[in-house]
Amino acid sequence: MHEIEVKLADTSNFSYHVSIGGELLKNFVSHLKRIYTKNKIVILCDNNIAKLYLVLFSKHLVSHGYIVNEIIIPHGEKFKNASTKEKIETKMFNYNINRDDLLIAFGGGVIGDLGGYVASTYMRGIKYVQIPTTLLAMVDSSVGGKTAINTRYGKNLIGTFYQPKLVFIDLNLLESLALKHIRNGLVEAIKIFIACNKGLFKYIEENIANILLKDKSKLQYVIENAISLKSQIITKDEKEKNLRMTLNLGHTIGHAIEKVSNYKIMHGIAVGLGILIEGYLSVKLGKFDLKDYKRIAELFSRIGISIKQIRKYDSEEIVKITLLDKKNKDSSKINCVLVRAIGEIADFGGLVTTPLNSKELLTALNEYRNLKKV
Repeated sequence: MHEIEVKLADTSNFSYHVSIGGELLKNFVSHLKRIYTKNKIVILCDNNIAKLYLVLFSKHLVSHGYIVNEIIIPHGEKFKNASTKEKIETKMFNYNINRDDLLIAFGGGVIGDLGGYVASTYMRGIKYVQIPTTLLAMVDSSVGGKTAINTRYGKNLIGTFYQPKLVFIDLNLLESLALKHIRNGLVEAIKIFIACNKGLFKYIEENIANILLKDKSKLQYVIENAISLKSQIITKDEKEKNLRMTLNLGHTIGHAIEKVSNYKIMHGIAVGLGILIEGYLSVKLGKFDLKDYKRIAELFSRIGISIKQIRKYDSEEIVKITLLDKKNKDSSKINCVLVRAIGEIADFGGLVTTPLNSKELLTALNEYRNLKKV
């Protein structure tokens, strides 16, 4: 297995390992014993993961002497809310989970975000481990300690920074993943490469067909490099004071698109649309070369992301939601991450976000959605 250490200077030099490769039922317990010496565990997953893996995984842990409690919630972004969090906590109290016990978030981004948030507040904080089961969670949300729930005002507006003790990535879990979820997760890796590394962006361009066919060696290469780049950023800026906002490329508009679609558009696809719109803004503002922008648009088209996906949604409503984005420092300005070049984010007075007014964003959004082609 390949291991990446995530070091956090902001948290008393705390660090943890991201173990990448597999196999869950062969290697997980040996990794777990390095960070947890007790024996009581609660596994949080959704009903889809429960059907596929939970029985085998629970039996495996029990066979190694662990006392296992299971909490299964419905699948879907709409359940990432305060009501679900309270239900999880109630079950944990009923299981007599105490502050020395461990929570395992076993699932995609929703489970990871929810599980991390529960772990951060339950009895003022208990240990937790991430076992991501989707490509999106593997390359992005399982690493870095962002936890959150959604509200009627927007996505991820309530949460904490709370780091896991271990992230364990089993590539075999991707075998059951539908193509739409590979596409959805791949966008987050492409986002990191657009922001930080043009060579890795080119690697995706050259290998996209095999990656979408779930070529394991190529997927592992993408995952390892995406996590390595992200961990380097988190090491320098755990609490997202500036540099870590680089990783929010596409997210200001992407989160708004998710919300306005009532989460019918998946997170990665919405972020891809957000990258296209923020990239188009970068071109309009003279920060980004049109030729390179077309490379991004072409790559996303091969993943199935196109302008037509947002045409049925109201531009003014999308812009209204962006005004509530967490990165905004001024209620009248919308902070977007703009692109200077593939592999480089545009700088604004030493900051990685650029403040725009809602009129600028609305004009660009309306122009973009009416383009016949870039």
